[in-house]
Amino acid sequence: MNKSYFIIIYFFIFVSSIYSQNNSELDFINDFIIPLKKHQIEVVEKRKESLKDSFLLKYVECQIDNIKYKNINDSTFSKFESYKRTTYFHNAIYHINKGDYIFNKQKYVDSKVIEHYEIAYNIANNNNDKYLACESLRRICSYLFKTQKNILELNQSINRYKNFIYDDFEDYQLSFYTLGYKMQEASINQRKINSNLFYSLLTKAKKTKNALVIGESLQLIGVYYLIFNQNIDSTLYYNSMAKKQYNNYNTAYCKIKSIGLEINQSILLQQKGEYQKSLEKLDSIRTFKIPNQNLREQLSIYQFLKSAYLNLNNYKIAYNLQSKEKAIEDSLDLIKHKIAIADIQTAYRTKEKEQENFQLKKDKRSLWIGSLVFILFGSITFFLIQKNTKRKQLLAEQDKALETQKLATVLKEQELTSIDAMIEGQEKERQRIANDLHDDLGGLMATVK
Repeated sequence: MNKSYFIIIYFFIFVSSIYSQNNSELDFINDFIIPLKKHQIEVVEKRKESLKDSFLLKYVECQIDNIKYKNINDSTFSKFESYKRTTYFHNAIYHINKGDYIFNKQKYVDSKVIEHYEIAYNIANNNNDKYLACESLRRICSYLFKTQKNILELNQSINRYKNFIYDDFEDYQLSFYTLGYKMQEASINQRKINSNLFYSLLTKAKKTKNALVIGESLQLIGVYYLIFNQNIDSTLYYNSMAKKQYNNYNTAYCKIKSIGLEINQSILLQQKGEYQKSLEKLDSIRTFKIPNQNLREQLSIYQFLKSAYLNLNNYKIAYNLQSKEKAIEDSLDLIKHKIAIADIQTAYRTKEKEQENFQLKKDKRSLWIGSLVFILFGSITFFLIQKNTKRKQLLAEQDKALETQKLATVLKEQELTSIDAMIEGQEKERQRIANDLHDDLGGLMATVK
């Protein structure tokens, strides 16, 4: 009774601890993960002081740096990386943050960035955590959409992503990347795309009440009018509306998006023949501090600046700009070379990991077979020992029964011997009496005679 009572108490404590852990993880999702993805920095900064988990606190600080400055501080990340990871939740968070860190520090190293996001996704998926699975897959889709390196891989990631949608923000993001994929596919195949899809996306963006995603949807509509309708005025209109939405955020992330819009505006002005206005806009962009990882944006600025000066017949400045353009192109070629090397290394590590996994599975199978044989051998041994013990017990009982039977026989023989002796004594007594009677009778007969 006492043992059962303690087992019940232990079970309830165990269940309570699991519930408490899951509940704290859900609180972290609601208090930090969701506000971070919506760039609600002020909300997160107010709440972060209440975090007792040092590992998660450093994750939040890294993500704040990522959004505000497009650069995760090295010392902050180093501290984050030094903490021990005790749960699957910690492990998934670690690989998400590691992917973001590499993305900022080593631009265009696709294999490393995607590798960490994929690891985070697999950890989350194996533990039925739709929130962290969403975080991982959204980052993969975003990276593939921005680099436009492999639209088929983007489509595959979108198909995985749609299985984990849990709120209006994620539903919008899914539609955004899906539409981006369709635009790329239509552009390659020189097909038209339905404009209603873009206005449907804008409706979903407005449903989130988030200025960032509203700006993105407006910018995408502008791209649609430029690529598929060659309608420059509509593109200028939607770009200006998008910029107003981005101005609601004072972060490097939104600043880069604004720079992209300004570049697009300068392109459109050049196409309209307004080279001086295009030049003024590009010169203003050059004063912005563009993070080092955005070499493509820098290249675009110098390319269009050069084009504008050529059209204004200012060949000297155009030549200087071309030198800067060439230097950036050389840097990008070097980065591409590094990517190729990283891809080879990743492929080699993947092969090694596959072999390790195969060996691990083989070892596990051998261990399983060995355990099964051991259990089977143990069961047989136990059965034989038990059977032998029962046989010995049976023999002992039989010996005991024989001893009892022997004792009974001896007692019976003794009893019979006593009876025979008693009968023999009685017989002798009768004989003596008879002899006495005979003698007395003989004397009496003699007297009578």
